[in-house]
Amino acid sequence: MMAKNYVNSPGFIESLYDDPGLNAELQAAAERVAARVRATAPVGDSGEYKGSIHVEKSPRGGRPVYRVVADAPHAMLVESRTGNLARGVR
Repeated sequence: MMAKNYVNSPGFIESLYDDPGLNAELQAAAERVAARVRATAPVGDSGEYKGSIHVEKSPRGGRPVYRVVADAPHAMLVESRTGNLARGVR
């Protein structure tokens, strides 16, 4: 059953993008994922990969997007062998 009083309001949806509460919740969720990824990250000789895992805000078309990234020079190699970041969001 569909609500009879529903009115599509793109302006309302866009206003949510700047809402501090929404941004805080999104960032907190990304930080939880980052913590899980760090906890399961392989630690090589230097620990550089594990230490490089962090959250970045990456707006997409005005929408707030938080990404968990690893930016060590060899992060792609580690990810290709372990799938650590990919498993972190499951």
